[in-house]
Amino acid sequence: MTRRILTVWCPQWPVVAAGKHAEIAVVLAANRVVARSAAAAASGIRVGSRRREAQRCCPHVVLVDHDPDRDARSFEPVVRAVDAFVPRTDVVTPGMLCIDARGPARYFGGEEEMARQVADAVERAAPGARAVVGIADGHFASAIASQQATPSCPVIVAAGGSPAFLAPQPVRWLAVAAGRDAETTSGGPPDLAELVDLLVRLGLTRLGAVAAMAPRDLLARFGSIGVLAHRLASGVDERPPQGREPPPEWDVTQVFDEPVMSVHPVVFCAKSLADRLAAALAAGGQICTRLVVVAETEHGERSERAWYMGTGLGAAAMVERVRWQLDGWVTGPREGSASDEPDASAGGAGASQRDGISAGIVLLRLTPAEVRADDGEQRGLWGGRSDADERAHHAITRLTGLVGQDAVRVPVWRGGRLPAERYGWIPALTADLDRPQDRRRNTGHAAGHDGGGGG
Repeated sequence: MTRRILTVWCPQWPVVAAGKHAEIAVVLAANRVVARSAAAAASGIRVGSRRREAQRCCPHVVLVDHDPDRDARSFEPVVRAVDAFVPRTDVVTPGMLCIDARGPARYFGGEEEMARQVADAVERAAPGARAVVGIADGHFASAIASQQATPSCPVIVAAGGSPAFLAPQPVRWLAVAAGRDAETTSGGPPDLAELVDLLVRLGLTRLGAVAAMAPRDLLARFGSIGVLAHRLASGVDERPPQGREPPPEWDVTQVFDEPVMSVHPVVFCAKSLADRLAAALAAGGQICTRLVVVAETEHGERSERAWYMGTGLGAAAMVERVRWQLDGWVTGPREGSASDEPDASAGGAGASQRDGISAGIVLLRLTPAEVRADDGEQRGLWGGRSDADERAHHAITRLTGLVGQDAVRVPVWRGGRLPAERYGWIPALTADLDRPQDRRRNTGHAAGHDGGGGG
């Protein structure tokens, strides 16, 4: 039976997380707009525009640097609000999450009523988020439905109607397979972004045209990424039915002898756990698509989150999600504290004392709740990572554990007219050199492409 999935999407979440949703504001990464407020959109600013283009549209626009960790921390209240409806919430990325809708919909009086209640709960947890909800068969169709919905009108695709719903959609919607919106495909997986660009050049501009092709032809021409595109375009979820549960020995756990109050040492241990888990999965020819992260404190406080990525979570992605979860848990309000009790907010200092956790972390566990066969990845002529790359990554991780994440940084291309404006610094662990855009920015090869226009 195909799963009915409800997807909650908070459009332009980085602006909401920065607290600028009520202003004419944009969030910038690499000198380009990655999110905009409603007022900025009304001023003509588009996602993907350069900094100077945004300032030309509105000279008084507020510019905010992109901070993925801030996005994740701020998304924690939204996740808690949705947790009240279901026993398990899958966080796709800060700003997007999904839940199984079939059982809860019966309890809440139907899918439409459930969608309304979930959207209202999210708005109360994060004022200004303007959450939209979509329900359909499978994650992909549900994500597209959510991005075509409005706060007052969820999009609900009837059971069995996903293929017909997807057929007229543009192929750029394949970007949401990576948990993104489809305004631009530049941040998605490299193979998927390149495939979308090539399909458009070949005249296959609609998902229905991709679905009409023979899967063997797509496999022969594009490899496993072509088969994935065909499954998505056909209304079939990106994951084939699972044959077995992951064995319990794949769970990896770290118990700390002394309670740890800081996030950085725990993230350092998470790197070791993620490497062990990824190695065990690779030995079995598997890749993790749903990761459950559990952390506990000495006082019994517990944080448990499920992180979903249909294209698979590598070791670096696992560590990133551990850091996001711990940042939101350690620095955010406790469950059942001031954030959940409106009357207590007037307590001022009393409410702030209840923020975060009350004791150090004593346990961290990573569980691959859902896995699929690893289809592999087509490498370039010169191969992938070398042993030297792995040694360098280990050294960076070790330094981060000793001196803190913010103290170990690497340059990143931002663009600009002056040399001092062209590069910034980001924490080394947040740079994913498996993504071509990060390799390009760190080596400076983007100068001819992004820097020529100035900003």
